[in-house]
Amino acid sequence: MILILFQHDEFLKAQEVQPQWMIFKSGMALPDGTAIDSQGRVLVHSETLRTTEVIQCDAHGAFLAQVTFGDGVFDKTRFIGSRFSYDPILNLIFMLTPEGELFQIHPDGLQVSQDVLSIPLEAINTNRVYDMNTGQIVSIGFSLDTLIRYGDLALFRPKTLPEQLKWIVTGTVERLSEPPLPFVMEMTIDLLSGTITAHMVLTSSAASFAMDGQTRGVAVNTHGIGLTTLPITDPSNPGETREVAVAFSVYTAPGIPAQLLQPAVLHNALDITSDGMASDEAGHFYAASGDQGSSACEPNRSGALIVMPVDANGLPLGLATLADAVPAEPAPLGIVDPLGCVPIAMTTDDIVSTREVAVSPIDQSVIITVNNQDAVLILFQP
Repeated sequence: MILILFQHDEFLKAQEVQPQWMIFKSGMALPDGTAIDSQGRVLVHSETLRTTEVIQCDAHGAFLAQVTFGDGVFDKTRFIGSRFSYDPILNLIFMLTPEGELFQIHPDGLQVSQDVLSIPLEAINTNRVYDMNTGQIVSIGFSLDTLIRYGDLALFRPKTLPEQLKWIVTGTVERLSEPPLPFVMEMTIDLLSGTITAHMVLTSSAASFAMDGQTRGVAVNTHGIGLTTLPITDPSNPGETREVAVAFSVYTAPGIPAQLLQPAVLHNALDITSDGMASDEAGHFYAASGDQGSSACEPNRSGALIVMPVDANGLPLGLATLADAVPAEPAPLGIVDPLGCVPIAMTTDDIVSTREVAVSPIDQSVIITVNNQDAVLILFQP
């Protein structure tokens, strides 16, 4: 196995874009997960004193509907950190909780299906998992004290076989006396029987305490290219770890892009964190950098939107083999470099906690939840 790493002394610098953010919705308590359906309606997951709420607004921020999850203050904690993904074929929004429960939400009338799926530990195959830190195939054993905390969720339908829906999920394996082990998992679900089969495909043996307890974003574009973040040993300082962007293919059959026969670390191993990710119609990727921010931004600011353009085949421009590639059209936010930073914090002292990002299929506008400012911001494409 060959692990694609970039060991340069000078790390890539991002193009910084300074657009005007607009408040899409304010006064929402701790907004977190979000999604946009095919009509441009926006769903946002937020908290009240005793419950978790999912609020639906129209494309202009006007309130449409609301549904409540959780029974009392102790029960609501299992929904905190939930993430959404929208399937336009089924016209369903799926909500994944940190405990691995999957809720089906119908955007028309904001109806919640009574069928709640749960990811059983025994359904997860962990025999052949690619370790991004070593470039080796490893097996991960579950013990009696194993606890899995799930993160972000992305859905993908191959253009040639749209009926074969694939689910990509991030999470962390937590065991006593061992560092947390982040992973990316592929799942298939029979929505009629509720049968779930899953296979962990990516992990990293590099301990990352910067993201301990945080979700990691994941997105899959229309070309079948996935993106997430994982820790690796810092190429310039072997005693430290670095959170980096990782690209991978979700195809398991012939047709894998030659540049992604194996997962690849992007952007010269530049430090990038993400609590949530999305992709647009052209396949470009967007990441909410959480509390930690990213060294992709100058100066290092918390709460930025990190933009990673792709070429016409959906491959991120941060791949070494794509040094001269031309970005796919339309270029996201006017960014043509392999990496872009859209700051939200105005100063380095302003702590902004971004949680999730979504892109509207109607006008390609980008929305982002700002957890510690009780607001959802919107940024329109030029």
